[in-house]
Amino acid sequence: MMNPKPAYQPPRPLLDEAKQELAAVDQAKLFNNSKYEKSREKWCAGMLGLGYEKHVAACRVAVNDSRERVDADIWLKTAGRQFAFQVVEVMEPERRRGAEYKALAGGLARGFGYDTERGRIDGPQWLANAVAQKVAKKYADAEQLNLLVYANFSAHQLQHVDVVNTARTYFPAFASIWVVTNLWLGSLNVSNQLGRIDGWGIIFTPEQYLRDQAG
Repeated sequence: MMNPKPAYQPPRPLLDEAKQELAAVDQAKLFNNSKYEKSREKWCAGMLGLGYEKHVAACRVAVNDSRERVDADIWLKTAGRQFAFQVVEVMEPERRRGAEYKALAGGLARGFGYDTERGRIDGPQWLANAVAQKVAKKYADAEQLNLLVYANFSAHQLQHVDVVNTARTYFPAFASIWVVTNLWLGSLNVSNQLGRIDGWGIIFTPEQYLRDQAG
């Protein structure tokens, strides 16, 4: 496969750019229109880069806007090498986010309930299922592709060892598998030169994240 030349940026400016783009869109439209997908991927790239820099090495990140390497959603560049990542988002299985935000906008709902204990117990299987779905797509040269799983559910006290053990059977399918939330980044398996994070590496504390979101 040919590697395009992405427009790499430091993680922090890319994350700020993503936040501005996402904040400018009505939530009901944001999750019901695929044209905003790249902004969400940009957020994931920024968070991946921030966590990677804090716990592994300096890097730059980019969103793949090219028609080449369509299997790559985002890119990370470190030590002169670039790594392609496919991104997959994981929520509670029954959630329909687009419908939720439409209901909020229409005054038919007041907010969303979160069961923190359920995420801790069932989260490892949700994440493993998402990896399995990506494996089933049988991407060409998938063993050279990295997978970033965005855990978009309440993951308080989600145990790294539980996620590793549940997803282990799928490790050979990708060069590396990582999990990111709005607070931390962790690697499940790495078989290339990316390096790794042992356990969950903190990107933001909850207090820092709230301040960061407030601008």
